[in-house]
Amino acid sequence: MAYSHSVQIRKILPGDNMPLSKIISDIVINEFKGNPATTIAGDPSLQTMYENYQGAKSVYYVALMNGEIAGGCGIKQLDGGPEHICELQRMFLHMDARGRGTGKKLFELCLADAKNSDLM
Repeated sequence: MAYSHSVQIRKILPGDNMPLSKIISDIVINEFKGNPATTIAGDPSLQTMYENYQGAKSVYYVALMNGEIAGGCGIKQLDGGPEHICELQRMFLHMDARGRGTGKKLFELCLADAKNSDLM
């Protein structure tokens, strides 16, 4: 998979579940030799990424390069935590998309949303 330098970022859509799950699993299993039984690669919630980030205090962004999903990143209120505390979650980028500022753009969007009083 070869990507150009152009990146579009948008909020997650229902059809993004499978491509995101594949990217995350491929990175964890193939690139880092992770065991699906003990890593996020085996987490069933990877199949429902869109649904997982539809709450009032959450958002997930996907990065697209050449029209293909190259990764994503989100924020979500900590389960059982104080209302005003969130965490950066599930930031993964395909290896061909790294080193191009995509992660920085995703992080900056998530940070801006975390600072937005309407979200957090």
